[in-house]
Amino acid sequence: MLSAALSIMGAIQPKVLCSVFTQMNAENGLLPRFTFIFAKCKNPPLMNEEEFTGQTLLEKIAAHLLDWKMNTNDNQTWPQKIRLSPAVYGCYRTWNHTLTMRTWRISEIDRVIVPKVVSLTARLALLSHALKAAFDGDDGLSDLSVETMEGAVKFGDWIYAHQKHIWVSLGIENQPITTPLDEAVMRVGLSLEEFLKENDWRVSNNGFNSLVQRHLDRAAARLGIKTTVNIGKKRGKEFSNAILERFRAASYF
Repeated sequence: MLSAALSIMGAIQPKVLCSVFTQMNAENGLLPRFTFIFAKCKNPPLMNEEEFTGQTLLEKIAAHLLDWKMNTNDNQTWPQKIRLSPAVYGCYRTWNHTLTMRTWRISEIDRVIVPKVVSLTARLALLSHALKAAFDGDDGLSDLSVETMEGAVKFGDWIYAHQKHIWVSLGIENQPITTPLDEAVMRVGLSLEEFLKENDWRVSNNGFNSLVQRHLDRAAARLGIKTTVNIGKKRGKEFSNAILERFRAASYF
């Protein structure tokens, strides 16, 4: 069957969760496959006489959804398609871009979480659409409404906040996005590995800084910045308005 998926729902205590997932699970792609909801009890769990009365309704919804048919042709089956109007697609696209742009430079955690949340929100919109169709007793093939998508993206924002909270609570590294300078420092450190081993893991500031500067000069040259300009009796770099315009066009800031 095309587009088959398996969802598993369950609960786990926070202290147990910390022993199940590690930094490695975040890096190897396992942790992002889980959607966490932090269900904190606000009130003490006291006994009451309330009874669950939704069994009949749930059975009615399940029966209605199971009765839906897939497209068939020459004994081949594939899922039905639900259309998104320009307004609905625009709602989803705007939210997608807003969340992605707002979180892109926050941390590595956000760069992993947000694409998963964006994908999940589209499925939540479809599930909400199907549930409404079951309540209304129709075949669910109508276009997805703006109201349904707006509700889904609000849910997406809520899930993002919970995911971020859980990841940070797990102690997963919430490092900021590395800058070119960060990368230059890391490259220099790696290039000095043998030297550091032989010198008690130490290097002079002048030696280290000159190597970092060399990496930065190479990066600047690749970007079109002149790196051998005389400014009085000192050496410097020369920019231009055209270079800054090119940087501005390629950057989010």
